[in-house]
Amino acid sequence: MRIVSTSLAALLLTGLTAVPVSAADTTTRLVVGLTDSADPAVVVAALGGRASEPQAVPGLKAITVTVPTAERAAALSTLAADASVRYAEADGTVVADADPDEASNRRSGWNNQIPFSWTWSTGSPSVTVAVVDSGVSPTDDLKGPRLLPGRDLVDGDADPADDDNHGTMVANTIAAQHGNGAGGTGVCGRCSILPVRVLSRQSGIAKGYTSTVAAGIVWAAQQDARVINLSLSTPTRSRLLEEAVETATAAGSLVVASAGDDSSLAPYYPAAIESVLAVGSAGAGGRPANASNRNGHESTPWVDIAADRHYEALNARSQSQVMLGTSVSAALVSGVAALGLSVKPNLDGAALRAAILASAGRGGRMEAEDAPVLDAAGLLHDLGAADDVAPQITSVSPADQLLPGRQFAVTPKIVEDHAIQRYEVESEGRIVRRNHIWENSLVVTPPADRNGPLTYTVRVWDYAGQMAERTATVQVDSTPPTGTIDAPAQGMAVPAGPVDVVFTSATAENLTLVRANDVALTQDGPRRWIGRITPNGLGQIHLNVFDAAGNMTDLSRTVVVDDVAPGGVIETPYAGERIHGPVRVVYTVATTEQMRSVTANGTAMTRIGSTRSWEATIVPPATGDIRVIAEDLVGNRTELTHQVVVDLAGPVATAMSPADAARVRGTFTSTLSGVSDVSGVSKAELSVNGLYVGTDTTAPYALAVRTGTYNGNVDLAWTLTDGFGNTRTYTRRVTADNAGPAVSISKGPRNKARLKGTTKVYVKASDAGGVARVELVVNGKVVARDVKAGYLLSFNASKQKRTMKVLVRAYDKLGNVKSTTTRTWYRK
Repeated sequence: MRIVSTSLAALLLTGLTAVPVSAADTTTRLVVGLTDSADPAVVVAALGGRASEPQAVPGLKAITVTVPTAERAAALSTLAADASVRYAEADGTVVADADPDEASNRRSGWNNQIPFSWTWSTGSPSVTVAVVDSGVSPTDDLKGPRLLPGRDLVDGDADPADDDNHGTMVANTIAAQHGNGAGGTGVCGRCSILPVRVLSRQSGIAKGYTSTVAAGIVWAAQQDARVINLSLSTPTRSRLLEEAVETATAAGSLVVASAGDDSSLAPYYPAAIESVLAVGSAGAGGRPANASNRNGHESTPWVDIAADRHYEALNARSQSQVMLGTSVSAALVSGVAALGLSVKPNLDGAALRAAILASAGRGGRMEAEDAPVLDAAGLLHDLGAADDVAPQITSVSPADQLLPGRQFAVTPKIVEDHAIQRYEVESEGRIVRRNHIWENSLVVTPPADRNGPLTYTVRVWDYAGQMAERTATVQVDSTPPTGTIDAPAQGMAVPAGPVDVVFTSATAENLTLVRANDVALTQDGPRRWIGRITPNGLGQIHLNVFDAAGNMTDLSRTVVVDDVAPGGVIETPYAGERIHGPVRVVYTVATTEQMRSVTANGTAMTRIGSTRSWEATIVPPATGDIRVIAEDLVGNRTELTHQVVVDLAGPVATAMSPADAARVRGTFTSTLSGVSDVSGVSKAELSVNGLYVGTDTTAPYALAVRTGTYNGNVDLAWTLTDGFGNTRTYTRRVTADNAGPAVSISKGPRNKARLKGTTKVYVKASDAGGVARVELVVNGKVVARDVKAGYLLSFNASKQKRTMKVLVRAYDKLGNVKSTTTRTWYRK
């Protein structure tokens, strides 16, 4: 069993339960390294009464103590002067180097040959990897005996459950079970995981104290962890961390730490500690990837190795996620280190570190300071994994096909029981090598102007140096197609939007694609291609012509895009003008540009000489809309509309007298009122029974009608005429009544009768227009009257003269009167 120094055994019972303080807190936590003989209580007492009780850093000769932030400098000065103190420093903050919520994956591990290494080993339960992190919770991919009892140094208990997902995903990246259909596939799928919780979730990230991380490293080493994974970092150097790493390294553990993700050239810790295997992230060609911290060109290298930075794994809730960052890179290296121990268990940490670095690869595009790239298959082979079967190349592509005269990539299909270390392609004496799977593709570059066959040979080697090769031949066509753009003409004015494009090939060669401004043209003849294409903003049409080999010819044509409609004005008629019948329309173009057509209400207009004006005579619709459409030579259109008043109807009247069927007599007046017309009223003429009576020109219009003694129908006809000569006639029929009522004495004294006292006279009277009244006249004086039919007239004869001349007269409602013959009566 490995022995770890426990000189502060008296303090090991105390856990590091404090968590990092925020900027708003008023205390600062310090780490104090002590000598073997130091008394922690005495050391802390020298700081005064405001210092907290000391807490041991388990496994290390150090304590932590909290002092008021304002007294930090004084406390550090006091501690530096104490002979029992080896060092004193602020307890730094360590954060996890990954984002567990990243939602992408990049076939991680492929570039590091991890899947190929599994042909030799998927690990062993006897190899333990400590995950010093935010804790590890059991998942569907990692549970049971391979998830060992761990330690929570944040809360000071034996339950290292994960409250952030980070530690669980790191552990699953390293050791998730293979082939169970859950989550991802761990690098060392049969290895054991030792959970050590030193971080907790704070403000959305996993974070903790340097002192807690140091205690976790030592505790993991005490539990015989062969590999200690630290997917965390801080930019602050710490003596305490260095002592913890030294303790673990001395115990035979390999400490693997992430370099951090701040794009920094400055060292991050614990990765930058000498014996730690510092892991950055590598992308295409082996160059540092994304935000990974890296080595500087002019500074001492501190990143030792690089690996992929994406991996799919289960989180603490057994949900599949993809984690991103150098945390993943470190976990991949830790998993590969565990695979190496499963092949060669007797390696100590230093030898394992050296083997990993020795097997790592470098690519042709890497800078000298770039860390080499992890090679899992190379490590296992270097550690003794056998490869006795030579590879085979079953086919290569391209083969037996037509290619353009430019560089092409070669892809071999390989049968190999383990892994291919490097590739090579040779053509016409030129050799291209690919030493690592993540390097550039194998490419063949045909000689310039080659037209005809080209032969190349592909060779592959496995890690044992066994080689296979295969030769293939392709046909090369280095001559690009030729042709002309027949339409549109160079500099031609075209409208905005699609225009007709015509391309004619110079030869009968088979063309696979002709496109203009990324729109494919259609072949409509042996060598002719057409389409409707929209020029770009600069008026350019770019043609790409491809032949069967893939050679491309670029052609271009520049046109003038005219997207401005012609301007102009309608000169006549003016808006709101009153018109009657056909009207002359005149439109004047705003510029001197030529017009394809100009129409007014659909009627073609004619240019007036060499002017910019156009004319046509049209009959406007009743709505009064006059619409001129002008179209220039490229089809841009302008529409102008004038609203005029179209007057085709005579004046309108609202009242006429006399009323219809009225009875009239003598001379009466006929009137026409409420007369209106948009063009004005010129005159009003009256006809009676078809005969012209007269004309009036002033409203309200009135004329006298003479009926004389006529009795019968009278037909009145008023004819109105407006300023355009439009007429409208209003008619009315009335009845002329110039005769009085029929009247007679039905009962009364006879002629020459002698009377005295009250005398009654009974009268009959009738009239078509109605009787207004009857009157009894004696000696020229009305002595009695009655207005109701069955007329009765009475008077006192004794009061009249001795001789009475008597008659009865009746009035109709028009005032016509008629009388009976006169009778003579005598008073007794």
